[in-house]
Amino acid sequence: MTRPEVSSISGQDMASQLENNLNGTTAATQAAAAKANQSAAANKLKITASVGKMTSSPTEWSSSTSLRYPTDTIEEDSDYVYFEFYNYIPPFSGDVIGGGTPGSLNSYNASVNDQNLEKASNLPGIMLYMPEGVTASYKADWTGKKFSNVAAGILRGGSKLSDGDVNGALAEAFTTIGGGAARFKDKALMDAVTALVSSTTGDSISATDIFSSVGGAILNPNAELIFGGHDLRTFRVKFLMVPYNVTEAAQVDAITRVFKKAMLPKFESSSSGFFGKDNTGAKKSGGKHGWIGLPNLVKFTFMQGSNPHPYVTQFKPCAITDFDVSYTPDGVYASTYEGYPVATQIEIGFIETKLVYDEDISTSGASY
Repeated sequence: MTRPEVSSISGQDMASQLENNLNGTTAATQAAAAKANQSAAANKLKITASVGKMTSSPTEWSSSTSLRYPTDTIEEDSDYVYFEFYNYIPPFSGDVIGGGTPGSLNSYNASVNDQNLEKASNLPGIMLYMPEGVTASYKADWTGKKFSNVAAGILRGGSKLSDGDVNGALAEAFTTIGGGAARFKDKALMDAVTALVSSTTGDSISATDIFSSVGGAILNPNAELIFGGHDLRTFRVKFLMVPYNVTEAAQVDAITRVFKKAMLPKFESSSSGFFGKDNTGAKKSGGKHGWIGLPNLVKFTFMQGSNPHPYVTQFKPCAITDFDVSYTPDGVYASTYEGYPVATQIEIGFIETKLVYDEDISTSGASY
């Protein structure tokens, strides 16, 4: 028997073919990603950050300047986290503009998009090194739910009703109720037995206990997995700051003060608009009326150079839930000749202002 001839291919030709296949696959993947990004662009909340110049005077604050630690090692190509502070805009107030169609994702995100976010003019940005434990947690609420046979049948009939099949829905419901009626007698008998046992001996047993121990069967629980929603994301960061010189020490001190001011409510101002506006158009103070203004929001962006980091999960604007500062992170207090603490550790807790949805996640670039 002669062996059939096998066509040969050189190593160079094989490499060329593999390269062509890889290029074709890469092009198709890029085209699919571009199409997905284009379709989601109308709904996706843009991720932007405007980094201010380092302030020369840590006690003079402005939204166009920034504080930073460390002062000399964050370069143009560094990875770092940048904090920006904004005035809180009530999501259902008349101050919210744009948003597109009511009920859309754009409308939901409108109060925290770039068009409505208003920087807190008295708070500078803060630039800090990438902290330890950079994580992102997503949580979905899935729970098991038990349905009786009758309830399950009625719900199936309801699904036909929603499709416009009225006759099918009624037939399904009557069939289910008819089948369940045959079990009502047994269920009523078991309820009577459990009541008798409880009143006579004080034992607590259920109908399921009786069915299982006497008949060797129980009613079908019809357990189903039901989605109950998802939660706002939370996030915690911790920074240890050990200033190298007096300039850096002043920056560290100012950083702690900015975070404290941003998270606390305002007594002399209110963003509610309940009290009208003065001649300059500014909202009148609500403090004397027993109202207080809301704290600021913060948008922190993980950065790579001057752009949002494309490979680290980003967050929508957040509220600060708690802020802890320790001047003895090593257990011993020490200060410089100028009186600044030798080491300062801060820990900040955040909660996101908006839920994250499927359409918020992009296939490439910076994303939530």
